[in-house]
Amino acid sequence: MPVPTSILQGTLLAGKYQVGRELGRGGMAAVYEANNVTIGKRVAIKLLAGHLATSKTVVERFLREARAVAKIKSPHICDIYDSGRLDDGTPFLVMELLEGESLYDAMCRDRQMSPKLTLSIILQVCRGLSKAHAKQIVHRDLKPENIFLTVDDDGQLLVKVLDFGLAKFYDPVETSGAKGKHARLTREGAVFGTPAYMSPQQVRGQAAADTRADLWALACITYECFTGATVWSTEDGVAMTFAQIATAPLPDPRGYRPDLPDTFGAWFKKALDRDIEKRFQTVKAFADELALAFNYTSSGGGLDARLVNRITHEASTGADSEEVTRIQARKLPEPPTPLALPTPSGGSQPSGALPVELRRPQFETGAALSLSGRRGRMAVSVAIAALVGLVAAIVVSGDQTPPEVKEVRRFGAVAGQLAKTELPLASGHNFVANHAWLPALREAHALVTQRQHERALTILRRIYEKHRSGMVRNLMDQLQVAVLGREGGARCQVYAYARPRRYDLLSQDRRPVSASAPVIVRGLASALMSWTDARDGKMRAWVVPLDDALRNQALPVDITPEGARVSTPTLLPVAQRYLAGYWDSTGSLPGVYLRWLGVDGVIAAPPVAVTKQKPGAYYATAARSGDGFVVAWADRGDVDSVDVFYRRHDKNAQPIADAVRISDYVKQGASPSRVREIVVVESAGKLHFAYTWIGGSVQQIRYHTVPVDTAPPGLPPAEPGASKERVLGQVMEVTPRRERSMQASLACVDAGCFIAWTRLGGGASVAFIDTSGKQQWHKLFAPKGKHVAVGVSPKSALQLVWVESGRIMTAQLGRSGVGPSSKIARVVGDHPPPVIAAGAKRGEWYVAWSDYESGHREPYAARMECQ
Repeated sequence: MPVPTSILQGTLLAGKYQVGRELGRGGMAAVYEANNVTIGKRVAIKLLAGHLATSKTVVERFLREARAVAKIKSPHICDIYDSGRLDDGTPFLVMELLEGESLYDAMCRDRQMSPKLTLSIILQVCRGLSKAHAKQIVHRDLKPENIFLTVDDDGQLLVKVLDFGLAKFYDPVETSGAKGKHARLTREGAVFGTPAYMSPQQVRGQAAADTRADLWALACITYECFTGATVWSTEDGVAMTFAQIATAPLPDPRGYRPDLPDTFGAWFKKALDRDIEKRFQTVKAFADELALAFNYTSSGGGLDARLVNRITHEASTGADSEEVTRIQARKLPEPPTPLALPTPSGGSQPSGALPVELRRPQFETGAALSLSGRRGRMAVSVAIAALVGLVAAIVVSGDQTPPEVKEVRRFGAVAGQLAKTELPLASGHNFVANHAWLPALREAHALVTQRQHERALTILRRIYEKHRSGMVRNLMDQLQVAVLGREGGARCQVYAYARPRRYDLLSQDRRPVSASAPVIVRGLASALMSWTDARDGKMRAWVVPLDDALRNQALPVDITPEGARVSTPTLLPVAQRYLAGYWDSTGSLPGVYLRWLGVDGVIAAPPVAVTKQKPGAYYATAARSGDGFVVAWADRGDVDSVDVFYRRHDKNAQPIADAVRISDYVKQGASPSRVREIVVVESAGKLHFAYTWIGGSVQQIRYHTVPVDTAPPGLPPAEPGASKERVLGQVMEVTPRRERSMQASLACVDAGCFIAWTRLGGGASVAFIDTSGKQQWHKLFAPKGKHVAVGVSPKSALQLVWVESGRIMTAQLGRSGVGPSSKIARVVGDHPPPVIAAGAKRGEWYVAWSDYESGHREPYAARMECQ
């Protein structure tokens, strides 16, 4: 994925703006602090990504923000002072430098705001909107992230509206065949906005959606400030959100906040009346009746810096100080790189057809869809046809379309009609009504993240008593383990659980099939989870991004549409994208592959073949190697053995050289020798391998190292009749031949490497091997344990996870051994090993595993924090 153009610190732009530190960066823009050396004023420079600067439409959307703001004179609109271009033509904006935080950040911390604070914020937004609407400018993407809280020179709360990049107004732009004419960047049938805050008119894609769309969004924000919940549940994707906007009854705010007056309930019903003529028609009427509902007046009741200081969660210099002593600079959201999308005519639509600041990569279909991570909100630029292809994040054709895609297309198409007809969602099945417990489940997720495990467990019990969902029952059991762990003072505490598969909820007729062992990793913005299942008869890999509460940020996406029998991929976070390594054992294109995924896991490039197309390559795994990657797998080198091969790839995932064979294990008894369950790590100039070796009756864990610069092809073909095993580098038998072992896991740090494994019949062990290749110690640390794995953080912290007595266990690992254990989840039956990955901060870990749910194997995950 291309990255935005960078500006070196100290660069002088337009002869007067000296660039300082970078404040934020996304796929489409970067923001820098700068100083106007002419007048000594601090400003912010917003720079469009260089690879987008050639798109006239993208540039037009980028610059329309400046023109929109230039028409509006209000202290409640983030000001733009200037614009210009770099020497290569890349445009930039010179903006007001804001210090403080977004309303969303404040809401994450203070879930239910006081009436005084909420009204002070909303009424200031109204003042800014009134100025914009007076200039016939509609914002069209109001949401908490675009409302900023700061203080003025007198220490009073000052609220500013940001990001007018999607503002609706008309300006002349050059278009083919119509130079100088007024060209519209929006059109009938195009949908722009964030689903949780979109009005019915925006959902329909009506170009006539006017200023009242902003009032609808602001009413949703007001409700959320008071209740801590969105008006509409966005847990299950855009189509379901649109269906709710069209037909679902309005929630009662007093259900969350009994202290709210009845007058607010009446105001709320009017603000979100589906009949646009019955809603508030002007900002003034909206604001006046809201203030009247609370008998609120701002005169003499301003919010000083002490209150704002609490909003931003920073400490004052003293109990009575009005000075804000530490306010963080605003952090920019991370928009994606737009894609070239197919048009209905089969041509290519320029990336400029997308909004300028969206957070996530786009789906490669006939429409552009972007899913935002924040509590399921999804920033969207999508034609009305996108309701017929919401989650087609893969290239499919004809009858090969996965059932989940077909199912969501069906619901999406119906949702588009609901905006006009209010018919049931699909032949007697109303998704919102039949799954009315999903918003409550979402609330339980949020409570776990907020350390309120007992309250979350109470909600889950109530849901289960009424609906008897196997998913809810499993989550109850998992959470009960976390509650007991908290009461027992365990060193590791769970603050989120995930059950990411959703396709069984999309139709009453769909029963879930068993899934493979899942994997989970943490990227820059969120976690990404993957598994495989055969819901359409072919085993394919699926991924889904998860927020900090481990709730789905989107519907799961098939990342191996060409596959027939795919294994769960290795996922490697790489800057603002991921690299997936996987193997397909059958079908028309068997072999080992690498594939780039976007920040939300959607396919970003065709697969790169690591091996020739052959069905004999198994147990593929990938790892970072210098500034590139290494892929290892097991393959039949000769008729009497399955051996270890690897291949190095550059930073773009392209092969650097041919494959290297590092073992030639000969036949033992009547059966060929073979390796399986390979793990590879690069450390200290070597490639380190751990794997299970099987020869005759022996099944043991071996540790194998070779220099990074080993030249291909490695071991040459064996001589005819050879009977002695050959290896490149050094091989250690970690376990004795009399002990049958399996499932090696490997992690390396500066001091050496740790290998964990499972004894057949029970017993979890770990060994430490120093940098000289000498085994310093090994330990059977859990005699009743099994399925052990080890994870390592960027700071070289190590953590074990394993299964023991029906529980997922975890403990810290170091050169001195294994620390005290904590129970983090429940598991029933025998499953593949769990996996563990480091989180975004110290002591944070993600764990994924399989468990039985209503007779099938279901993937689960947890986020925990360890002391």
